[in-house]
Amino acid sequence: MSGSKNMPWRRLQGISFGMYSAEELKKLSVKSITNPRYLDSLGNPSANGLYDLALGPADSREVCSTCVQDFNNCSGHLGHIELPLTVYNPLLFDVCSSLGHMGLRAAGGDL
Repeated sequence: MSGSKNMPWRRLQGISFGMYSAEELKKLSVKSITNPRYLDSLGNPSANGLYDLALGPADSREVCSTCVQDFNNCSGHLGHIELPLTVYNPLLFDVCSSLGHMGLRAAGGDL
């Protein structure tokens, strides 16, 4: 690893995360996932399943049907699953709970 000694060292200045709205996700999505089977009986990706080639190749033998790139060059594409009910992200429960408590305190409400 003698090449790594010549690489400049940089300090990360910041990072941010965001979330897409349902409308934004549908616009970015290249495939609606409607098939519960991800592989067919021969072990190939099922159409409209989680391993559909429109989302990107799952291994080095496949080519993406969206960008026509191979496994090493396709960064992957978004798909979406339509659900009959609203589903909340469990990673946000603590954040929402904290914000709710802050709102109650600001309004003079009981916790």
